[in-house]
Amino acid sequence: MFDIGSFELILVLVLGLIILGPEQLKSVAKYIGKVTSKLRKMSADIQNDIDAGVDEELKQSIKDIRGDISGVSSGFDDDYIKEEKSDFVNDYLKKSKK
Repeated sequence: MFDIGSFELILVLVLGLIILGPEQLKSVAKYIGKVTSKLRKMSADIQNDIDAGVDEELKQSIKDIRGDISGVSSGFDDDYIKEEKSDFVNDYLKKSKK
């Protein structure tokens, strides 16, 4: 995430030890660990909420599209379709006899 190498990490720890001292460095490290853990949990919760919202939106969109498709398909006249099929077959048979 932050792309910190081993040298940078050691440098930060040494500076922290010099500035804060060994006792305060322990408590600061614990605090940073707790904050990092809380931030990761909050980030995971937010991601799960976003995923759930997107899933609901997708499900609703799929239902809408299915409704539109069924509306369009029910609008066709079955007799018209049968006539077109029979005309197509008849034309095909005429061409194949030639």
